[in-house]
Amino acid sequence: SQLIPNFSLETAPPEMGRAIYSLVGKISGVKDPFKEIKENSNKFALKLYPKLKQEINISEDRLLATVKLSIIGNIIDYGANNSLNVVEEIDHLFQGNFTINNENSST
Repeated sequence: SQLIPNFSLETAPPEMGRAIYSLVGKISGVKDPFKEIKENSNKFALKLYPKLKQEINISEDRLLATVKLSIIGNIIDYGANNSLNVVEEIDHLFQGNFTINNENSST
């Protein structure tokens, strides 16, 4: 309730997040409440790295494969109580195509 009056409808979610996590740190005394989750996520990503690098290198379209992989990185959101199975999503994305693909569009 300390922060809500300070947010307008135009406040961007990342800005709200920074303020909220700062307040959580002040109240809890824990500077980074997500430190363990981030460390575990980084370890997991490093284990996947050789396979993902190989997938990109053997792809007929390395740029498209890289874009697909970056999408996976952007949809992982622990704050939303996400139950995403990252390995399944990576496999699914590499096998599939985008519904809309403007890769070769001039606009």
